[in-house]
Amino acid sequence: MSILGLIGDASLLVQGVMLLLLMASIVSWMIIFHKAGQMKRARQEIDVFEARFWSGVNLSEFYSQLTHDEKPRVGMASLFEAGFREFARLRRQDAQHDPAMLLEG
Repeated sequence: MSILGLIGDASLLVQGVMLLLLMASIVSWMIIFHKAGQMKRARQEIDVFEARFWSGVNLSEFYSQLTHDEKPRVGMASLFEAGFREFARLRRQDAQHDPAMLLEG
């Protein structure tokens, strides 16, 4: 009663189902490893962004560096870029208003 014996003694339909399940399992594991790699790269990008953000750099300079970078922005960098762009727009639009009003939106 070996595994190969059980597979060999099974009907053609059962062998087909087992092959289909094996292929689905292989594809699932490929997706799992691919997603794990994506998560690792995302974590590394977050760490790099946080290190630059909390380093005390001027936020306007940091924004300028991000927007001139050729790499597509994802995650926290993308969120920071959108938020800072909106802040700059409000600051230009409401230059005559109290700066505290900008923070309240």
